[in-house]
Amino acid sequence: CGCGCSFYPRDIEMGFDEDNLSRDVLSWVLDLVTTDTFEASRERLLLHHKISLSTTKLLHVFERKSKPLADCAVPAPVVELPVGSQSNNAPIMIQVDGSMVRHTDGWHETKLMSIEAVGSKERVYLAEALSKDRFEAQLRESPGFSKLRRREVFWIADGAPWIWKMKNRLCPNAHELLDFFHVLKHGQDAANQAYGENSEPASCFMNSLTHRLIWSETKDVFDLVKEHIPYKPRKKVDKLRAKIFGDLLSYLE
Repeated sequence: CGCGCSFYPRDIEMGFDEDNLSRDVLSWVLDLVTTDTFEASRERLLLHHKISLSTTKLLHVFERKSKPLADCAVPAPVVELPVGSQSNNAPIMIQVDGSMVRHTDGWHETKLMSIEAVGSKERVYLAEALSKDRFEAQLRESPGFSKLRRREVFWIADGAPWIWKMKNRLCPNAHELLDFFHVLKHGQDAANQAYGENSEPASCFMNSLTHRLIWSETKDVFDLVKEHIPYKPRKKVDKLRAKIFGDLLSYLE
């Protein structure tokens, strides 16, 4: 309140000094509050780590620790890519995705990329919160990028157009692969819209889709989706299903 005497739980009385959280506790707190609400983060911290902190405390920690990062105007430092002699010319796997992360001014999507040689335990991560251009520049400026373009690369993503365009600029010869779990998510959304959530037809479609993604060729997945697109639909419900599964087929292609 305006008088400055408003009450909030005093974490120091529970053994947590405002400025002296251990590194482990601080890491757990920041990991939770950047991806969830403060109330949910408080509950998860108590459930997983048996630590009780107030939502006010979590807010203070987040604001104090994230402010210097919010003022940073340069991308994260580039790192050596795992494409040296130790990778034995194994294919390189690049995975690209985005995740909603809490920033000082609200929630924004942070672009994420992992790079590793198949069979290696070494993995490099790149991340960028402000722009796709800065995100792309991190990979382009990383030591080893010139070697990357001469290797066999599998580029795995969720199908967002900007990711494939970036792939074409950075690794034009890379194999494009849709992420398995994103395909399932899009398939489930389509089935729910077309047949109703938890309905038998939706469940049958998802069982077939999962089986074909694991055990069959890509063509079999396309054929399954096409089987659910009504031929010359006249009824409103059939036109809707044609639109839903037509959009899913376009996403897969």
